[in-house]
Amino acid sequence: MFAMYLEIYFCLHIFSCKKLLFWLINCQTEFGGFCGRTNKLVDSCYSFWQASSFHIIQECLDLLYPKPESSKNDHVLYDTNRLQVYVLE
Repeated sequence: MFAMYLEIYFCLHIFSCKKLLFWLINCQTEFGGFCGRTNKLVDSCYSFWQASSFHIIQECLDLLYPKPESSKNDHVLYDTNRLQVYVLE
């Protein structure tokens, strides 16, 4: 698991984190799930990995830029309710 964080840590320095997050956010469709590519249907596998990516990136950013525990928040950048409805249907 640490190796994965380390790899993402280095990738965040190479790639634009803003562009990556923008792409991830825009992969969530009106159905609530995530699609892997533009103009493709939603898929439960993509939905799992792309929703997980937000949390992995946040963990890596927290390692890079530590914040006091009191200033951390639990907001996410995707619609968790719509994703839950999609996965459970």
